[in-house]
Amino acid sequence: MADLGQLRTFRACHLASSAVGDVYFRCQRQGKVAYVREAVVLRTPLSDLLAIDVPVFAAPMGFISGPELAAAVSNAGGFGIISFSGNPPPVLREEIGRLRSLTDKPFGVGVLLGGPHLPFPIEAIIDVCLEERVSVLLTFWGDPTPFVAPAHAAGVKVIDQVGSVADAQRAARAHWR
Repeated sequence: MADLGQLRTFRACHLASSAVGDVYFRCQRQGKVAYVREAVVLRTPLSDLLAIDVPVFAAPMGFISGPELAAAVSNAGGFGIISFSGNPPPVLREEIGRLRSLTDKPFGVGVLLGGPHLPFPIEAIIDVCLEERVSVLLTFWGDPTPFVAPAHAAGVKVIDQVGSVADAQRAARAHWR
């Protein structure tokens, strides 16, 4: 196996195979063949914005995506997200505390802004997220506009998951006021 320094001495290099995290190149020059392994780095602007190593998100899936799953994703370099799961604000605060005890990495909270599942005002859930200064408030199924400015003032980023072009346009307007 050649090292990357030897790669410059070869004129023709072609992708030979790839695996998760690694790429192998087959390089040939004057009858000599070398295989060069290079690690793949998945850095994106989103990775930089969220201070994560890889652009992988754990989806907020109701009661399934609790603190343990979110912490595992965050600790692995991705972005863990818990769902408020219809829990009352004190339970969400406990879940955020539990998640913080499991990781010192960035994480977010996913919140459905509308729907029949809300036994209390959504503002109470948003308030907990802002008071706890989670890294990201992930919203869906509603208008994020009333929550963007307060979130930004609290140092919380807002990502609005959209389900249509109209939702995307509304989300863009909410963030560019």
